[in-house]
Amino acid sequence: MKCPFCQEESFAKKKNIMDGWTVAKVVEVCALCGAELPQKEDKENVAGNCRESRRAGLAALLGGDDVETVTLAGSSDRDFCRNCANFIEHPFRTLCGLSGEAADPMGSCDRFKEKK
Repeated sequence: MKCPFCQEESFAKKKNIMDGWTVAKVVEVCALCGAELPQKEDKENVAGNCRESRRAGLAALLGGDDVETVTLAGSSDRDFCRNCANFIEHPFRTLCGLSGEAADPMGSCDRFKEKK
């Protein structure tokens, strides 16, 4: 990008504006001259508007006003080994606390006991 202040080819970097020991805001500055660049639109608002326009486009395509969401019934979608109280997580292996054997986090068995 070309900096509007120093007119050099540069890139933007983020700089924290501090208020005491807390970050008041984060701004983009030129990496060469350090001048604060004009702020773009808030990225969350842009993403939210994009999401809403996609949803409206899908509703128009399907001929409805809104898209119905689907919810799964029952607890069978949570009965995975990773959600079991006997599941032992380790950086190199995942184990079943009952059998001591390797456990697949997405697996299931009849001895499932829900974590609290």
